[in-house]
Parts: sequence; C-alpha cells; structure tokens
Amino acid sequence: MAYEFDTSGRLKPPSNEAAASADAATDIVALVTGTAADGSAYFVYLAVPPSKYRAFVDATRRGEPMDLSGYGRVLCDGHAPSPSDDVRRMMRDQYGFDEEFEQRLIAEVLKEQAGFLKEQEEKRLGDIVAMLKKQNKEE
Repeated sequence: MAYEFDTSGRLKPPSNEAAASADAATDIVALVTGTAADGSAYFVYLAVPPSKYRAFVDATRRGEPMDLSGYGRVLCDGHAPSPSDDVRRMMRDQYGFDEEFEQRLIAEVLKEQAGFLKEQEEKRLGDIVAMLKKQNKEE
C-alpha cells in the first residue's frame, strides 16, 4: 500500500471524497470496550464506514459517552469486559478481524515515512551540492 506524506513527513489523511467512496466497498471493524451507564462492562465489534472512522476515533479518545450506532453497524456485542476466545475466533473467521492490525499498520506507515524522509533529505542534500557546484563554476 502506498501512503502519501506532506513535505514535513506527516501522513496525509484520505480526502473526505476518497473515504466516502470507500464506504461502498469496505468497513473498518473496531473492537470497543467500556462501561455502560449502569456500571456494567461491555464489548462491541463495530463496522465503521471509512468516512466516519476519523470522527469515531476522535470520539473514543475523548472517552465521552457515545451512541456507537451513530458511527457504524454493530456486528457483535456482549456484557463482559472483553470478548471470549470463541467470539474472537468467530470475528476472525467471519469478518477477518485482526487484533494486531493497527500495530502492524502503524509499523508499516512508520517504515514508509522513514523512507520518505530519507528521500527528502537526499534530495535536499543533492540540491545543495548542485547549488554549490554551480556557484563554484560561476566564480
């Protein structure tokens, strides 16, 4: 997968249009755990359309109460702090859910970012060398 970075090396998020067009073909499956208003623990596997994922992540990071159905489709839920091994296996088999996906994705992006920054630095140094050579010829 190719990632786009701005000149500072920051990852460029997909445009709203690109995320919306991806909605028809895919969802991002997220495992959400928390505590309900009555104090009981819960877990939810939520299929989030790409166009809503950024808002979903922002809302979960704030830790505020939220209506998960406003961000996607509930695939599986339960009243426990985390899903059982059987539920995890079912989610993996039925939906391809991978609990390690985010960590691997981050590692992949960081590797590509390092390569991008190295290319940027090599280009910058090449431009400096070319400028110095040009100056030497003019002298």
